[in-house]
Amino acid sequence: MKLIAFLGTGKYDETTYVWNELRKTTRFSVCACVDFLKPDEIIVFLTKEARENTFADFKVEMIPFSGVIKDIDIPLGATQDELWEIFNTINDAVAEGETIAMDVTNGQRSLPMLALLTAAFMKTARDISVKHLLYGAFDVGSTQGQGVTPMFDLSAMLGLLDWSVAADRFIRSGDSRDMGALLKDFSAQVKKDGNYERSAIQRALPLEDAAHSLNRTADALFLLRPYSAMREIDILKKNFWRIFNSGMAENQMSPLYRLLEKIDRSYSKLGNPEPEKEDADAAARTLEQERQLIFWYYEHGHLMQSISLAREWLISWVMYRDGKLNLLNRKLREDYYEKQINEFAHNEKRWQGTDFIGAFMNGKTFHDLWHEVTGIRNDIAHAGKNYLPKEADALIRRIERQLQVIRDMEIPTETDNG
Repeated sequence: MKLIAFLGTGKYDETTYVWNELRKTTRFSVCACVDFLKPDEIIVFLTKEARENTFADFKVEMIPFSGVIKDIDIPLGATQDELWEIFNTINDAVAEGETIAMDVTNGQRSLPMLALLTAAFMKTARDISVKHLLYGAFDVGSTQGQGVTPMFDLSAMLGLLDWSVAADRFIRSGDSRDMGALLKDFSAQVKKDGNYERSAIQRALPLEDAAHSLNRTADALFLLRPYSAMREIDILKKNFWRIFNSGMAENQMSPLYRLLEKIDRSYSKLGNPEPEKEDADAAARTLEQERQLIFWYYEHGHLMQSISLAREWLISWVMYRDGKLNLLNRKLREDYYEKQINEFAHNEKRWQGTDFIGAFMNGKTFHDLWHEVTGIRNDIAHAGKNYLPKEADALIRRIERQLQVIRDMEIPTETDNG
């Protein structure tokens, strides 16, 4: 493991650094980090002023260290260009895939903050494992007048970047699988911190269950399994409430709670424990949730799923309006209703009348809707393999127009009729 550290020109008073149960009295935080972490190599970044005023004293304190020490010059960071030069210099000193620890206690001006951001970049973009991110809170110890400086490991907070990336992916695409992976890792950490005792395993269980629910929900959504997605979302909501009521430390769990609440708000209206239930009001609820799912797909950029579900939804809508509640009956759907819908849509005399679908909505409107939705679905599904494929932007505009029609289609319930 490589330890990355920084030296500035400040006044380095002797103090006792304390990390977990370990203690080290020294002027330089990096010396304490070496004692605590036992790295194989140290890379010290220092300015010209630090080399002239501080580096000699530092080398004296580092005499007991038998590993490799590399000292690398960096500019003062007085301009934005110099800050970018420091960023690149730190990155160049570490190879792809290496394991590092970083001491961000010392350094000129904004250098500790820049080091923190660089660590975040290396962790995310360069597959570099940041095992520890140590910071010696010298001011805390000195104000208490104890000559003791607590050292904090901020690497767990660096994990906020992972949560942020997962949250961004969910917000943009609706994909919650990254969040599921992080929950699984978090549950493993809870068990480890609790020495795998029964109480720790019980605390971690809601996290594991929610992780599985998130993954199953995402799989069902992206493989266009609306009923499975509804059931999984219903289970997911229950698992979230188990986490919220788990009693784990509120401060530590705060970022997680905020992100889970956002997922819950996005998914909650789609949850249904019995979407296939053959009851008039239950079928109406499922049909409405499927309509919401059509728009959820569209809003998250999944146009193929949106238009494909829209076509199947239209068949279900016609079946429901015609008094049928067993909407999953494949023989009824394909052998009867889909044929009837096609016959209706291709027979001008029928769609200009008031029989069948014409009794529920304007026949011409449905004719146009069915023709367009089916055509768009087929065009996309066949990857535009024809002599006159529609351009993507034209397809998107057509989808938008048809979804506006679907948005206004009535789903009366038995309660409404009563």
